[in-house]
Amino acid sequence: FRSESNNVVFHNPGTPDYSGWLKNVRPDLRGLPEDRMREVLDKGLRNFWVVMEHITGDFNMGTVIRNANAFGARGVFYVGKKQWDRRGAMGVHNYTPVKWLPDLNELKNVIDSLRAKVIAVENNVSSPKFHSLDEYNWSSEPTVMLVGEEGRGLTQEILELSDDIVGIPQVGSVPSFRSEEHSSELQSRFGISYAVFCLK
Repeated sequence: FRSESNNVVFHNPGTPDYSGWLKNVRPDLRGLPEDRMREVLDKGLRNFWVVMEHITGDFNMGTVIRNANAFGARGVFYVGKKQWDRRGAMGVHNYTPVKWLPDLNELKNVIDSLRAKVIAVENNVSSPKFHSLDEYNWSSEPTVMLVGEEGRGLTQEILELSDDIVGIPQVGSVPSFRSEEHSSELQSRFGISYAVFCLK
């Protein structure tokens, strides 16, 4: 898969087993040929990508990919370990392209090629780049969202790649938020803003 707005090439991992995951697609897509199904889905894509650090395990990776699919991301990159358990993705990796990047240098090359604004999804950080989600002003420019692992968050090295750091305000006793929920909230807000920009 080659994105129309850049030269980044994605390769979906493995050969899809259509018989297992096809039942998970929404009703209006069932029974359509694969190429027609992709045409329909492509109409809903928004101008953003998701990047996830994948260092210790697969705890939330499948859910992050499903979120990216649900909110119209053009693709997902992950940095670190190459292998991951695809069962948690419920087959959406056959429609939302997923690409492994071995290190941060490769990630930097991707970001440069996308010419995108980089937003880190992180709460527990003190930085002049930090913004509360309630006050953040989204833009219409291409956007990359960086998502950390459960329990670890984003490493300092990957945080340094961000233009902005956006967190969700919390009032509870523990400053913690599951990474896939955090990322889904930001993707939802981006999608709303993107739709408004498209109407202007």
